Amino acid sequence: MVRARATALNNADASMLAGADPTAGGTGHEYRAGYEFAGEVTAVG
Repeated sequence: MVRARATALNNADASMLAGADPTAGGTGHEYRAGYEFAGEVTAVG
């Protein structure tokens, strides 16, 4: 688990959310955006 401290959206996130990414395996609505983030590890397992 990571406690996020900073996040960003990029073109890959936008394409996935729009359903325009053929590698998504779905409509894009089941995808949680967030390829880019930074933070601290709070749990490992």
